[in-house]
Amino acid sequence: MKPHLTAFVLLTMSAASPTFAAETGCPMGPGKILMQAEVYDGPVDDNAMLAPDSSSGTASKGKNRFDVGGVYAQGRHVVLGCHYKGEAKPVFVEIKTKVKTCEQSFDPKAGGSLTCR
Repeated sequence: MKPHLTAFVLLTMSAASPTFAAETGCPMGPGKILMQAEVYDGPVDDNAMLAPDSSSGTASKGKNRFDVGGVYAQGRHVVLGCHYKGEAKPVFVEIKTKVKTCEQSFDPKAGGSLTCR
């Protein structure tokens, strides 16, 4: 296959599927404001969204902690759903490297973060 055709095929394939990033948290960068995030036990299509194991702060500004070691002990992996201000589609991050916890901070004005270790 010719190089320019290969690039076209790859771009076309990636445009048709959900966006996945190779990170251990929701990707952050200039202009990216994380407004909402979810932690999933396995593929997003399974709809197995996890509830936090502990929380602190208030409902509008605080922190959540997810203990996810058991997900990996069962042979599955964590997927993060990252929703950014001004972006219609979320970014999904598959965390295939074994992690024990994910920590989320949220603030409606400054945005938030979600990282796993």
